[in-house]
Amino acid sequence: MRTLLLLSCSATVCLSQAYAESALSFVDLRAQAGIAQTEGQSGSLTLMAGDIGNKDQHVLTMDADMGIVLGLRGSVTETTAKRKDTNTDLDLKLGGGAIVGGLGFYLGKNVHMELAGGYGQGVGTTTGDNPWDARDSRYKMYLAELGLYYTLTNGVQLGLIVGGSIVKVTFDDVVTSSKVKAETEGFDGSVALGYRF
Repeated sequence: MRTLLLLSCSATVCLSQAYAESALSFVDLRAQAGIAQTEGQSGSLTLMAGDIGNKDQHVLTMDADMGIVLGLRGSVTETTAKRKDTNTDLDLKLGGGAIVGGLGFYLGKNVHMELAGGYGQGVGTTTGDNPWDARDSRYKMYLAELGLYYTLTNGVQLGLIVGGSIVKVTFDDVVTSSKVKAETEGFDGSVALGYRF
């Protein structure tokens, strides 16, 4: 009887240890496409890493089921900004990179959410076919986003991202030979297709 009680206690301790510590640690590569600054369009490639703790698998708690996410993003955007000197539209094609980071939330075995902010810089053009053609602009970007991601067992990932961004542009006006400030802001929304390594 004493042996049976000892084996039963040992099994309980082993099972509780197996379920006490679980974590979602990941590295995801995501391609995103969607709306930028409410009326523009954007495409990006994001490499995101995270470590989201899940202390108790059967209980979702804020402190146990969240962790840090951090990533790098390269993007191209076609948008319209308002010139500050004339209040007219400036059509831009922008390309650059951003650092993105924030909190990740474990929602289940295949589902997690990310609340992130970011800062980016890059170059652009008002006349060229792509952001690196006839560069006449530089920009800084500030962004905030909320993403929901579902990862299949084979590593393929689907995501839906909503948020907003502010883009501050410095444009080299060849007509007036001066640097002109312009700005755009608005809603961002995109879908993502990715892979978890």
